[in-house]
Amino acid sequence: MRMPWHGLDMQARRGLLAHALYWQAAAIAFQFVNIYIFRLSHGYAKPALYQIWSNGCIPAGFALGSWIARRRSSSATFRSGLLVFLFFLIAMLVLRERCVEWIPLIGLLSGLAIGLYWQGWTLVMMDLSENHQRDAMLGTSQWVYYVAYLTSAPLAGWFLSRFSGLEGYSWVFAVATLMLAMAWIVSLPLKTSRLHGGGSFKRLMKARKPAGWGFMAVSAMLTGLFSVSAMFLSILISYEAKGSETGTGSYNFLNAACGFVAAWVISRSAKPRNRLRILWISALVTALFTLPLALNRGFLMILLYGAGMAVTLCFYNVPLFSTHLRIIDDAPRFKARRADALTFREIFIDGGRVLGYAFVMLAVTNIDSASLSWFFVAIAVLPLINTWLMRRFV
Repeated sequence: MRMPWHGLDMQARRGLLAHALYWQAAAIAFQFVNIYIFRLSHGYAKPALYQIWSNGCIPAGFALGSWIARRRSSSATFRSGLLVFLFFLIAMLVLRERCVEWIPLIGLLSGLAIGLYWQGWTLVMMDLSENHQRDAMLGTSQWVYYVAYLTSAPLAGWFLSRFSGLEGYSWVFAVATLMLAMAWIVSLPLKTSRLHGGGSFKRLMKARKPAGWGFMAVSAMLTGLFSVSAMFLSILISYEAKGSETGTGSYNFLNAACGFVAAWVISRSAKPRNRLRILWISALVTALFTLPLALNRGFLMILLYGAGMAVTLCFYNVPLFSTHLRIIDDAPRFKARRADALTFREIFIDGGRVLGYAFVMLAVTNIDSASLSWFFVAIAVLPLINTWLMRRFV
């Protein structure tokens, strides 16, 4: 049986191993930091505020990553993201229950870490894979994401449920810190070239854009808005519906089991000629799985939603991201400035996320909120709109 990274060279596989260890840590941190703040503050507002700070700082992390990549390399940016993420986890270990008083600080560290890491990882993937390998690289990247949510996230949820209070959170954050340190060590031999070409983001903004640039910006904003439902609300409502971390662990396990298979399939079978067909089918199925949450947010319905999202979003995100990268890669002057181009794209993604989190903070009080029902109705149609916008550039 071929592994999903079949055909990729040793450098690409080393990067994927570091990325896999990163996701083992992130699967704990991204899920349970939100629930930790939710439990401490007894509501949706503080976790949403944390996410607004975090996502508001992500573009700054991307911009800093561009600066490092031009002066050092994309792999240096990648390692810098891992290092700042370590500082974030250490801050959570030091602050503990006082973290709700330091939302701007932990949001800043989280946002800078995410921006630096994903700028570095995206550039590393582009450096280590050509267009014909791009879907395999992205599919494998998605695959290791689901491996993490199949292992560390459910185990962390089960472990936390053994405690009546919040004592277990320090232990799981400490384990995440160790995994992240291992990822940083694994990444040390990873070598990529320093980026060349124009380094001015201001010049990039003024330059004549390639075909599809504006559509990609709108697509990125819609992608960010949709992720609020798939990556944030689904976790909190799974916890609230079940009443303990075992609910989140069960949600993560089922989600990851389905996504694991889907990512394996797309990493082996996705081809550029199939991208549009996959996007349309996945967008339609995503809408069918999202709409029921407008009427029923029982735990079983949330589990079904997670399973459906794991499969359809895996098939949806890979060709959509490949399309965005193609728009950048196919224009020579933007390929040379791809770090800044990715920063520009990230501003719109995080703009969409901030809009979604602001809505949650201001309008959602609990799992039964009527405003939450309307939010899921709106979220259901976003992938269809997004696919329609990008259809000419796939």
